[in-house]
Amino acid sequence: MSVPEPEWFTEDVGSLVPPGAEEEDEWVEPASEWTPAPGETRVVAVANEAVAAPAVVSRRVGAGPELNEEQRLAVAADGPVVGTAPPGSGKTLVIAERVCRIMEKAAAQSIMCVTFTRHAAAEMREKVRTVIGDAADAANITTLHACSLGVIRSEADFLGLQSDVKVAGPAYARRLLSEAAKDAGLDRRWNLEEVVREIGATKARLIGPEDYTVFPGDFYSASLARVYTRYQWLLKERNLVDFGDMLRLAVHALKNSREAAQWYRSMYRYVLVDEWQDTNSAQYCLLRALMGPETDFFVVGDPMQSIYRWRGADPTIFQRVEEDFPGTKKVQLRVNYRSTEMIAAAAESVVTALGHARREVQAQGGPGDPLKLIRCETDREEAERVAQEIAALGAAGDWRYNDGAVLVRTVRQARLLEQAFLRDGIPYSLGGQVPFFSRRSVKELVAWLRLAADPFAEGAVDAALNAPPRGLGKKTKELLRGSAFRLTIEELLNVAQRDDVPGNKREAVAEFLQMVDDVHKHKALPVLDLLEYVVERTGYSEWLRKRRNGNGNGAVSTELYDEMMVDLLSGSEEDGIENLRVMLKGYPGDGGLARFLTAVEEAHGETDGNGVFLGTIHTAKGLEWRTVFLPGLDEGVLPHVKSVKDRGRLDEEHRLFYVGLTRAQENVYLLGARHRMGARGEVRECRPSRFLGLLPPECVRVM
Repeated sequence: MSVPEPEWFTEDVGSLVPPGAEEEDEWVEPASEWTPAPGETRVVAVANEAVAAPAVVSRRVGAGPELNEEQRLAVAADGPVVGTAPPGSGKTLVIAERVCRIMEKAAAQSIMCVTFTRHAAAEMREKVRTVIGDAADAANITTLHACSLGVIRSEADFLGLQSDVKVAGPAYARRLLSEAAKDAGLDRRWNLEEVVREIGATKARLIGPEDYTVFPGDFYSASLARVYTRYQWLLKERNLVDFGDMLRLAVHALKNSREAAQWYRSMYRYVLVDEWQDTNSAQYCLLRALMGPETDFFVVGDPMQSIYRWRGADPTIFQRVEEDFPGTKKVQLRVNYRSTEMIAAAAESVVTALGHARREVQAQGGPGDPLKLIRCETDREEAERVAQEIAALGAAGDWRYNDGAVLVRTVRQARLLEQAFLRDGIPYSLGGQVPFFSRRSVKELVAWLRLAADPFAEGAVDAALNAPPRGLGKKTKELLRGSAFRLTIEELLNVAQRDDVPGNKREAVAEFLQMVDDVHKHKALPVLDLLEYVVERTGYSEWLRKRRNGNGNGAVSTELYDEMMVDLLSGSEEDGIENLRVMLKGYPGDGGLARFLTAVEEAHGETDGNGVFLGTIHTAKGLEWRTVFLPGLDEGVLPHVKSVKDRGRLDEEHRLFYVGLTRAQENVYLLGARHRMGARGEVRECRPSRFLGLLPPECVRVM
């Protein structure tokens, strides 16, 4: 059985854990407005009674924005309804208004309004609240995975689980999988992440261990089947499910328990789904199982924003629901309240290039300026040009940094951009990534620089003591600290006289103190040279090299290694040091160390949120800014090199370009480079992206 390419996976699918979950959690729970209490039983009569209960909801006078004619038709249409809506057309508002309309005639318990993220669910709930006030709290506005957990808990007995089943957290799920691999006799040379991806992808296809296909003579599939079976046993023994189990088990319960399916269909007479284009096959199976012939459902989305093919999303989901539910009405929203006419026209040219009918979008943002096309010599020059343009906008006076976004195709592109921002002092936030000064490697190295300046610096010892790991982890720190709030040099200086500290720990502390002394003696070095001394003297660079090559010492906890693997923007620990080097170049001469440490304190103290958004196009979906920069518009970048020979993937690259364009309200910068550095350090020549040729000449200005 083949292993899917990592490039086409995110944490949502091909994973055991939910996006954004805390690594240290033993279990996590999706936000949910309804999950049954342990031991709660289903009573169909009660469900029917709830559906028939009189509504006690009234609209606030003048609450909510005025709807246009298309929006009013979408709100009032009797289901089933499929709606299509371009960016900025108010589809979330339409769903919120539709929820309010239903609650005026039916009980809130009869509504299930589904979104794909907690943030989207909270936004939807708030929009409903503006119209009907606190009555919005009774509406079941939730995520699909929270809904799945509710089904699993209420059907726990059928599934062989207990009703207080929990969701395994990221690190815990990986530890269980590692244990399962050992128990199943899996060769230690196998990459655990490959096993994680394969089992996650298998669950996304709703395949349980009992149905996992083992091909005759295929050692790989046979080994994975053993690991998968053992892993599920370990989860079940602990009354846990992982993230990938949630949809699979919920669908299994609804498809195989007629009573359960009947209960849910009678309970939820109204089903509404936002961002329909993001629905994958497993999610559709769950929704299909929840919806019966009498269900009044409303789904809305934009086929052109279907950009999650690698997790199973398919823009043809719009046709599929119409085929499964004959008589489904279709509604269209065409008024774009976000963008200028120029941006909307450029975006619609991308739509028609994919063979879609022109939608005659009516942009309400005024005529607007042409999109700005900039061709640079190298990718480094491209990053510097983006920083220059942002600095110029910021100096204009009426433009704040959080009015802009820089959207890239791959995370790797962001490295040079981040370096340019750090060098030029441009504040930024990282979409879906850990802030620069919050990354473990950066925090640890900054702590060492603080110790160089002052060995008694508050909080620095805690961060630097086990960096790199030397057997002085969390438990040892607690022992050394005693009743003190923070571990300090003073406590460490007394360790030699403490009988309660094991000898090997005392030796490690003595070694650390000698390093601090050596680093402090070199504080007069230029700050960049001081950093180089720190990474060599402490053994930090050697430790990172060993971890990269897979032969580091075994003293590092799973949680620590997981965090090191995910906390740097490009996925490489060395990037943290490299970006720190770039930043330190801005603090030359005497006093550079002091100026740098002051800048770090100011960066930590910033609370106004005024920073440019730097992230992938995927992380920007659903967001908008006055100004959007799209660097990397070159063949091999956008479209991605692995997409150009596959029609399905290439079409998705088209849609990614469309999503990037439509994040902008007022201005778009299109950038590319003639030469780019490859992953192995090679320089390759690049041609402009084919997508630039889709734009009408009158919509583009070459700069």
